[in-house]
Parts: sequence; structure tokens; C-alpha cells
Amino acid sequence: MSNSKIKTGSSQFSPTTKLALTAPEEEDKPCKTVSGQRPGTSCNFPFIYNENTYDVCTLDGDSYLWCATKVDLNGEYIAEEEGFCYSDCPSRTIPG
Repeated sequence: MSNSKIKTGSSQFSPTTKLALTAPEEEDKPCKTVSGQRPGTSCNFPFIYNENTYDVCTLDGDSYLWCATKVDLNGEYIAEEEGFCYSDCPSRTIPG
């Protein structure tokens, strides 16, 4: 059966045929926290804080960039579930 062909619809595939796969673009590295309530934890994007939705680290409510590490079922930031972001994490310095 090594040379057999599998027919699916109008296409035929051989079990020995090598497929050329396109490598995905470099994936965004997950942003992790460096300190704060949850150091070393991945940021949970998007999150909602003060009625603004964030998909990057923010200064909203603090003088250091931070992110939520856990959110509720509505995507709202859960108090005490945050950390300060590494400097190479994506960020926005204004709310929203």
C-alpha cells in the first residue's frame, strides 16, 4: 500500500508525498511580567480596566507599565492579578 493513492473529492494524495509547509511568520513572543503581584506570568490580552480594553501593557492607573495576568469571564481585569511588564513587551502609554 506504500504506492497507493488516497482519493478525497477531486484531489489525490499519496501517503509518501511530502508536503511543503509554509512556515508561519515569527510568532509574537508572549509578554511576561517581571515583577508585581504575579512575576513571571504571561499577560492576558485583551483585558478591560477602567472601561478601556487593552491588548498591550498600559500605564493606566500606575506609573509603571503593567498588564492583567487573569481576567473574569467578561474580560475584566481581576484585582491583584497583574504584574509589571518587561521593557520589550508591547505597550501603550495612553488609555484605550
